[in-house]
Amino acid sequence: MKNSKEKKALVRGGILAAVIIFVMVLVSQTIGLGRTGFDTRSYLEQFWFYVGPGLGFLFGIFILYVCELAIKEDDKKYGDSLCFNSPGRVPAAPLGIFKDWRKLVLLSLIVFSVLGVYAAFTNTTFTGIGNVEQQFTVVDSLIFKGALIPPAEKLGAAFAFAFVLFLWRYACREFNWPRGLFIAVSILLALMVFASFGYLNHIMRYETVEIALFTVLLFWTVGGLLTALSGSFIPFWIMHIANNLFFELGKHYTNQIVAVWTGGFVILLGLTYILLFVRRKNVS
Repeated sequence: MKNSKEKKALVRGGILAAVIIFVMVLVSQTIGLGRTGFDTRSYLEQFWFYVGPGLGFLFGIFILYVCELAIKEDDKKYGDSLCFNSPGRVPAAPLGIFKDWRKLVLLSLIVFSVLGVYAAFTNTTFTGIGNVEQQFTVVDSLIFKGALIPPAEKLGAAFAFAFVLFLWRYACREFNWPRGLFIAVSILLALMVFASFGYLNHIMRYETVEIALFTVLLFWTVGGLLTALSGSFIPFWIMHIANNLFFELGKHYTNQIVAVWTGGFVILLGLTYILLFVRRKNVS
């Protein structure tokens, strides 16, 4: 390990990986078993379809990050971030809200909860959501799909971008290209990789609906931009969960109920943010 900063980064990445596994595997498995959803073969197949590749992608990211930690040359110039859980580190934007993961989580929850209301009011979704049959209640369905699908899909895009970013950084080190070129192309690569991944993974669902595929393409392009600028897996993960969650809520509950509960949730998050960061800063 090179220094305490890299050690903290590795620990932070390990914690995020553990959280992802807890949500994607344990929560979805518990719902599938506890609510007898796995009595239906399609649910069990869906579970393994997402969990298997998701864990593989997560392991791939870990391997690439260990390789980056072992490389010492030009770290200050190009960094070692794979934009998985390195907020504010090159090629991410060096902004305060990105450097603190707690701020990043809270702000992501606030922003995407507000935007999620749009999905509920307009019955719009930017990603494919499979139907869940009678074994699951509405709440079961929300938890099962929210825990399983978003992290698995995001991990696929995150690994694809991490792999491309690793190769691009290697080329920049090899030919000593400018730091600015590295950052600019990294952001462009994020847009291309995430957009391509999202598009290709939703062709089967939307192959006959061009406007739906365009919407998916736009959603994943924005996700790539968020990931590259923040240097973190977290914002796009929360964005995906919020989109699916509020779309489902809009199908089963009235707009007024969704708006009231979301408003209360956002106010609670806002107060938490003020108490943790604004008030503490003023006191200190």
